[in-house]
Amino acid sequence: GGLPDEMLDQIWDHPMVTGFLFPNLDPGPPDHPDATSGPIRDGTFEVSGGVKISYRFYVPAEVSKVKAVVYFFHGKDESVRNMDSCAGLFHANGAALLTVSYRGFCWGSGTPSLTSLCGDAEQCFEASRPLLEAAGLGSA
Repeated sequence: GGLPDEMLDQIWDHPMVTGFLFPNLDPGPPDHPDATSGPIRDGTFEVSGGVKISYRFYVPAEVSKVKAVVYFFHGKDESVRNMDSCAGLFHANGAALLTVSYRGFCWGSGTPSLTSLCGDAEQCFEASRPLLEAAGLGSA
């Protein structure tokens, strides 16, 4: 038994469900739009359907000491800016930090969707490679 997949998708992406799970606190425009240098770089990754997912990339001053890049998908009541005060902890422990949002959050586009979360995350991961390479972190 059970419900067909199409019906489950309709339930998970119903505005009553997504409105509760994704309250979308809009922090306004990016502080560092499309920055290619500096410790904070804001931008978007394009995912399926031409939707843009916002990100904030925290780059340590000494990129040669970076051993890893931590991808952080924020919680439902947060935005990519919420890690501003914590990024230094990651840097002190040899990590750069890339915070990624959801459809329709921050300066991204589209509508939040539970059924697109995993696919969007995979596409953001792939789309982040040039960003990491440009920062000198292609092998991190």
